[in-house]
Amino acid sequence: MLRNRKHLLKKLQEEECLLLPDMHIALIGISEGINARAVYDKDICLDILEETMMLDKESAIMYFYTSLIGALEGDNTPLIVETI
Repeated sequence: MLRNRKHLLKKLQEEECLLLPDMHIALIGISEGINARAVYDKDICLDILEETMMLDKESAIMYFYTSLIGALEGDNTPLIVETI
């Protein structure tokens, strides 16, 4: 697992993918295609915000969309997925 994570981080760097600050635990992969993008698990991102910033669920969601996702622009911005 650690070896795969190091490979993933190297590939993200090579592709000049933008990464979400302090969300490395929520990083689950890299997209395929013309513009590779870092892929994050939405629920893990929200959990991180709740724990590290002492936010309730609603505040974490608002912060996530306004301050993290809303602030990113460009072809290499992260993808956020909701897992099933």
